[in-house]
Amino acid sequence: MYTNWHIDSPSLAGEHINIKELGIIAHALQNWAPLHKGAHIFIGTDNIFSMTAVNKGSIRNTKARKIVGKIAEIAMFYDIMITAYHIPGNLNCVSDSISRFHSKGQIDRFQAYLASSGYPITPFSFWFPCHMSELCAIFVLSQAH
Repeated sequence: MYTNWHIDSPSLAGEHINIKELGIIAHALQNWAPLHKGAHIFIGTDNIFSMTAVNKGSIRNTKARKIVGKIAEIAMFYDIMITAYHIPGNLNCVSDSISRFHSKGQIDRFQAYLASSGYPITPFSFWFPCHMSELCAIFVLSQAH
């Protein structure tokens, strides 16, 4: 999920990357949980801090604890079970690329990466207005054989 911190969540814009990584998990759940009532959701992250906080349901850091509380609240409200797992940073190319969409030329680089990696953008890819930012992107990826 793309987030421009200065626009979407200014209160987190200046925070440490660990807080931002945890914040984006809460943000994604807030937006998508209503579509997944009663499901078991697996969250991939390249941030060990976030993975640990989500799986333990607690963390010592005060700011992180508030975010973990929000994640738990969303999960309870929608009867969702959440499991976070680690994605090594070197394998997290798509998410890292999406996180830089606000940088000039990054969308073109992202599309080139997908095309070269065997995950072409399908005709079902689309852009849509999003209440949290100017644009959000959804890409339907298909494995090329």
